[in-house]
Amino acid sequence: RHIVPLAGQVIEPKAAARVFMDPATSDVYIDVLSLPDPPKGKQYQLWAEVDGKMVDAGMLGVAENGGQLQHMKTMPNATAFGVTLENAGGSTTPTLSALYLFGQVG
Repeated sequence: RHIVPLAGQVIEPKAAARVFMDPATSDVYIDVLSLPDPPKGKQYQLWAEVDGKMVDAGMLGVAENGGQLQHMKTMPNATAFGVTLENAGGSTTPTLSALYLFGQVG
């Protein structure tokens, strides 16, 4: 199992999470260590970089801080992960100005 640490970005340097990837099944789980509560009408979204493109890896539950693994979408060949703050229900492309977390695989 690969562990990918996600570091807080400029918008929230104290934010932190870990992504767990199962290389055999490409299953992805996220463990949010620190993210501020999203404002009303907003939700965090996980993205995976696959073949140079950021693809939707699923929406994060609201109060996931602290040791709760959340199962996300299966992501074969992901090379990086990021978390953005989007309108509730998610977006088709990441809002990079609202990038909270990012980390490279390996």
